[in-house]
Amino acid sequence: EKPDIVYLREPKLAFCMCLLMGKKLNFVYEIHNEGPDFISKILHRYLLPRATGVVCITKSMQIALEKKYAFLHGRIVLAAMAFDPKLFPVSVLPDTAIACRELRLNPAQPVILYVGSTLDEWKGFTYLMDAAGILPESQFVVLGGNQASIAKWQAYALAHNIHNVRFEGYITKKAPYYGAATALVATTNRDPNDTGDSPMKIFEYMATGKPIVAMAGIVVKEVLTHKHNAVLVTERSAEALAAGISAVLN
Repeated sequence: EKPDIVYLREPKLAFCMCLLMGKKLNFVYEIHNEGPDFISKILHRYLLPRATGVVCITKSMQIALEKKYAFLHGRIVLAAMAFDPKLFPVSVLPDTAIACRELRLNPAQPVILYVGSTLDEWKGFTYLMDAAGILPESQFVVLGGNQASIAKWQAYALAHNIHNVRFEGYITKKAPYYGAATALVATTNRDPNDTGDSPMKIFEYMATGKPIVAMAGIVVKEVLTHKHNAVLVTERSAEALAAGISAVLN
């Protein structure tokens, strides 16, 4: 049975469905970025004119696409990423001292929390590790990453004499960690003008009400303002990140 409309976001799958169904395919395409490689850009040039509608996750991307493709004017819907605070309301976050005791963290030392699905270098995780080395009196706690990536970064810490980073892996019960946190950190190694760099962790961080230190890009600046609801770090370096964290701690 032919569907009324299909919602797609994976370019290769969308391309294959277009080839199979032709004009019979009525679809809405959600685009996160145009892709760094030539093939992705070609696929998007094929898909965008054929889509009934296009969904963007950032305002910056919407502006860039409408500037590049005149036919998209009036056809783009902005649906920004978000976080549902019902998953763990701020009111249920435990007291810092209680959370530190539960997690066996030292309540007398700052707790710097990083939450992410993966611990990739393109996400700027090297900056976090090196910033931990610069701030040895702080406890860095990392949620996320598979066993292989954790082992890689543990070896990195050992090689660089970094002893204050604790890897917890994937955690579903995050409330105690957010309760214990002094500051929350978001890093990136992507181009500051990348219109698709919209990390989910930013919205989850905001829901907790805890101080945020984030490496700034054009998209991050859509939701975070320096010294208003975050400390934004413009330079891509461990030293700049450590300075941002210190600014929150002081």
